[in-house]
Amino acid sequence: MRQYLLDERELLLQSNRQLPPSLELEIRECEQALCKCAEGRYGYCDSCGESIELNRLKADPLVRYCLACSSRYKIE
Repeated sequence: MRQYLLDERELLLQSNRQLPPSLELEIRECEQALCKCAEGRYGYCDSCGESIELNRLKADPLVRYCLACSSRYKIE
């Protein structure tokens, strides 16, 4: 998925067209998730630091907040 997004980004940049904002956001989210993996922080809530529920990560591997924080702050 990430490589597909990066390839699409490169094609659009080569054609001097701007990326759609939704695609640019998804690429940034992928890059953030990869950085978290490299740092050993993937799967932990950005707000409280607790583990993100496995079912939640399976549904959306880019999710950044646990269910409690997401509900509490209406983040997602």
